[in-house]
This record gives sequence, C-alpha cells and structure tokens, in this order.
Amino acid sequence: KQWYQRRVRVKITWLCDIWSTVWNVTPYFSVFLVLVLSVVRTISLINPFRNVNHKVVLAIIFAYLFYLIARIVGPQIMKKSYNDYDHDYKAHIYCGISLYELDGLYHYQIASNVLQLTAPVIPIVVSCVIS
Repeated sequence: KQWYQRRVRVKITWLCDIWSTVWNVTPYFSVFLVLVLSVVRTISLINPFRNVNHKVVLAIIFAYLFYLIARIVGPQIMKKSYNDYDHDYKAHIYCGISLYELDGLYHYQIASNVLQLTAPVIPIVVSCVIS
C-alpha cells in the first residue's frame, strides 16, 4: 500500500468505528421502532381508554438501542471483530465490521440478525389486520 493510504487508515479509524456502528444499528433499530409503534397502536385500538405508559415504552426503546450498540461494540472491545476502511472504493468511504468467521460469535451474530429482522413481522402484520 502507498504511504498516503496508511496515513489515511490511521486517521479515519475512529470515523470507521462511528460510521460502521451507526450503519449497522440503524436498520435493526428502525424495524424495532415500527414494531413498538404497531404494538402500541394495536393496544390503543383494542382498548382505547387504556393509557400507554410512555416511560415504559421509552425504557424499552433505550434498552434495545443499548443492546444493539453493545452487540456491535462488544466484539470490537473483545478483539473478535474489527472495522476496516476499504481503499478499493476510491471515490467512496466504505467502512465495515468484519467478524472472525471461525468464532462462535459469528454464528450468534448471523442468527441474531435474522431473528431481529424477521420476528417483528408477526406483530406488525397482526397490527395491520386488526386495524
């Protein structure tokens, strides 16, 4: 690699850490927010005079956000994953998280990703049917 590529790599490591965390948390968090909205809406439709405790809903949302961030940052702290800047994309900055594939954590992450994107479909569909 060229000397300037090595210098860029050192300077943007923190940017890759932040970017890849946001990039990996956003899709799961947005699906979760739709799930929470659907559940709260279904409760309001079924029992319109029942007040939804906003503090509990916010606590659940922040707990899930903390879980997502810990799931991304935790393996990096344990040195089981790393962020990398790909120099092949010369016109774009591409930062991604790479897990060491031989570790059991890799299989947990894949299963967790699939579950987090498919499990919310059931309550969301039920909410659509009820409304």
